[in-house]
Amino acid sequence: MNKNKIYIELGAEGGSLTIYQMIDHENNDWYFHEVNDMGLDDEVSGVQKTSKYSFSFAEDFIKLQYHYPQLFELYPLYVDENCVKVVLLFLQEYLKNNATAYIDKQRWAEVLNVTIGEIESAN
Repeated sequence: MNKNKIYIELGAEGGSLTIYQMIDHENNDWYFHEVNDMGLDDEVSGVQKTSKYSFSFAEDFIKLQYHYPQLFELYPLYVDENCVKVVLLFLQEYLKNNATAYIDKQRWAEVLNVTIGEIESAN
């Protein structure tokens, strides 16, 4: 079995959201996300949750966004070049529907390797 490949990673205070690609023994690719939430109090241990498998990156991204609707307000750490177009479309849609949300457009532009104008083009 191959090592899981990171497709997107978002950082938050005390944790992260990550979508992975996994290739199974029959060479089928599957996607899943993992939520890591570190305990802020020494008495509370961190939480690590892993989703069920999805057939595509877009499907898993929709599942993740359902559970974490403000995920674009998190700090983007990494986006794989193979999913930039999908993430950009979801980001543009999020901005269209959440005009007052704080989004670090400069950082998203850097991670997606696009311009801020491209991010805002759907508005």
